[in-house]
Amino acid sequence: MTRLALLADIHGNLPALEQVMTDMRQFAPDHVVVAGDMVNWGPFSVEVMQIVYENRWTMIRGNNEYYCINALPPRRPDTWATYTLVEWLHEELRDWRYFIAGLPDELLLLYPDAPDVHLCHGIPGDCWKGVYSAEFDDDDTVTEQLRYGRAHTIFCGHTHIPLNRRVGSYTVLNPGSVGVPLLGEPVSSYMIVDGTPQGWKLSHHRTLPLQVSTLQSAWERQRFVERCGVTAQMVIKEFEQSRVIVASFNAWMRQVHPIETATPEHFTFFLTIDSSPYTPKPYLQDKRHAYLD
Repeated sequence: MTRLALLADIHGNLPALEQVMTDMRQFAPDHVVVAGDMVNWGPFSVEVMQIVYENRWTMIRGNNEYYCINALPPRRPDTWATYTLVEWLHEELRDWRYFIAGLPDELLLLYPDAPDVHLCHGIPGDCWKGVYSAEFDDDDTVTEQLRYGRAHTIFCGHTHIPLNRRVGSYTVLNPGSVGVPLLGEPVSSYMIVDGTPQGWKLSHHRTLPLQVSTLQSAWERQRFVERCGVTAQMVIKEFEQSRVIVASFNAWMRQVHPIETATPEHFTFFLTIDSSPYTPKPYLQDKRHAYLD
């Protein structure tokens, strides 16, 4: 049997990663696999990269690694012109840029005693999209999303929502987020999965309490709000509330202030309104365990 610890979406949250590392020792995994987004949002992207690299864990790029390597023209898309975090991240990871540039987007994992696994961040072929539960993505939709899968077991991340879903011949396992919970509960989430010749199964889904206060001093040292403005304020609030903030605020701005640049005043007002009409539906309910069959 091959036993793996499956992690995703650490997002520069070093205290959360260290807590997960301590917790996973009791399960004695043979190896650790990280489904992308090691960096950004949290203040410890460098330290997280160092840990994953030094431990020789398997890792791939997620969309947030692209924010680092595509931060500057001519690689930067025009739509990122106002993204203040990308240049901040590019500078923070200046010693890791070439390493991240050489990471794979996806991998086919081949273990001697278990079926092949397709490791991707979002869906096969696209790190910007994710797989959700049947409540939000029907079987036909997911089957289409997985059409480029190279194996019948998919390890992924991106949504920050734990998932253990079987669709046709596919099994999709998403451990949730180590660093940035988005379902209203401040917890780090990861999985222990076991592989045998008969297939892969979820053995343990682990959630550990997350403390945001440990990140505040690091953000202050980095002058995060001063350097990244209102986006940094939104990121910090997202950590504090364990809720989707950035995407909801941006959707509100597009609808209510489509030609204006976001300001702290806009964000202050946004915090006084009901944000649910602007929040993606999978993140509106506290259903941390509902997606785990």
